[in-house]
Amino acid sequence: EIHPEDAERLWINEGDLVSVRSHHGRIEIPARITDRIEKGNVFTAFHFPELRTNLLIGDSVEVNTGCPEYKVVAVDVRAMSEAPSGTPALAVAD
Repeated sequence: EIHPEDAERLWINEGDLVSVRSHHGRIEIPARITDRIEKGNVFTAFHFPELRTNLLIGDSVEVNTGCPEYKVVAVDVRAMSEAPSGTPALAVAD
């Protein structure tokens, strides 16, 4: 999921394949544009193995539960289709 303003700036349309990259890995998933998410943030479910979201996270775990830190991963999002030259990527920090 990506905010509409971020999607517009990055030339991403609903359903477009996007590259989501972290320091740990990269996945390609279809974009879902929604204002449910705050501008500058992205979201993807980690419950579905076919999305391969685990490739984006490191070995860090939440101190109290020992669960992987799925919700605090810095990523770079780019459209997989041709965007005009100089189109920036959305870099989302943790």
